[in-house]
Amino acid sequence: MNIIISESQLRFLLENNNKSSLSEDIKSLYDFTKDIVNKSKDKFGIDLTLLMTWGAAVGGLVMPLDNYIRTGEFDLTEDQLTLILIGCISTLFLDNKRMFQKVYKKCKEEGIEGVLDQVVNKGSELKKSFIGFLSSLNLSIKNVTSLVRYSFLIPIISDLQSIGGDGDDIKIISLRIAERILAAGVITISVETLSKLVEKILKKIS
Repeated sequence: MNIIISESQLRFLLENNNKSSLSEDIKSLYDFTKDIVNKSKDKFGIDLTLLMTWGAAVGGLVMPLDNYIRTGEFDLTEDQLTLILIGCISTLFLDNKRMFQKVYKKCKEEGIEGVLDQVVNKGSELKKSFIGFLSSLNLSIKNVTSLVRYSFLIPIISDLQSIGGDGDDIKIISLRIAERILAAGVITISVETLSKLVEKILKKIS
């Protein structure tokens, strides 16, 4: 059976000159998390090594918050920005009240606790919205571990909106997208599971 893929779909799958490949995008999420983990330990003595288990997924939720801070009217140093993100991580992923209190105390000393509260609230909204989106795909999100299994998709959902197709066509496209994502080597989901998830997303947003 011949599968016909439109020009825009082909461009997306093969990658054009103006966009990184999906695997590079996913790898950048992993590298972002790694950078936060390293800065956390070096600058503040907080060990977040456990986060590397979820690497790209953590980046999927936290990188948009980093962008939110950088494009907003916040006057922060790089260390302060990192501290804010650590506070978000301690709440959104680790549910570690002790760590959050340590970060909050440090932020209060620097007069940026209000920024921390604002960004944490923004992160909570994003998390809630994403959980709602996954629930609309009939995926059960029972705990944080379930959430972080999929949150690497957050930054690329808008990219997936440019993809269409139905029937066998969308199955082929979903498989190719899943293969491209997994080529980054930092996601621990099977190609079958990810392909089915991408297919559900494409059907949902098409």
